[in-house]
Amino acid sequence: MNPQKISTIGLVELPSLGLFNIKGKNMLSAETKGLSLVSKQILLSNLQAAGFDAQLIDLRQGTYQEEYGKSIWQNTEYSKVYYYALMPPVFLVVCGLLLLILAT
Repeated sequence: MNPQKISTIGLVELPSLGLFNIKGKNMLSAETKGLSLVSKQILLSNLQAAGFDAQLIDLRQGTYQEEYGKSIWQNTEYSKVYYYALMPPVFLVVCGLLLLILAT
């Protein structure tokens, strides 16, 4: 008999967002930065209990930031920024090819 290969599933916590005004103040709340959603934690434990090798890939656990656009609201320009952790490519290969991305 061939033992079944355990599938690896990566649950991805999407990066945090920032919205900076021209004075450099982040207008979005930082209270949720670094906190995983409870729904992902429940799904993770259920997948692990079902025999899957499930891992949480938390991209919010980092300080790297990258601007992805600008927006103007009430005559003020804002910079839209992602905050995230850089993941080495080797880590993503170890976790397998299937990454389940759930919107936050």
